[in-house]
Amino acid sequence: MLIGALIFGYFLTVTQTPQRSRTASPASVSVPYGILALIMVMYLGVGCLMDAMAMIILTVPIIFPVYPSRFDPIWFGVIIVMTVELGLIHPRSA
Repeated sequence: MLIGALIFGYFLTVTQTPQRSRTASPASVSVPYGILALIMVMYLGVGCLMDAMAMIILTVPIIFPVYPSRFDPIWFGVIIVMTVELGLIHPRSA
């Protein structure tokens, strides 16, 4: 899983996806708490499909640049871990 994450991280660096995702964030959600709510809902949905470590390794490089800069990055980590664990409680579809 770590080798795949390293390859994925290299791919993100080459294609500059995190930088582009920051500029292409939804214009309809200009409120920082709205962006945070969308991130949490996304993690709740992905929690039904993936393992916790895979979710964090694959999505944080894309989600962190979109995260509003007025919030502390340490709280970003706390919110992500809590939301991932809550997503894992949901029943799996498979």
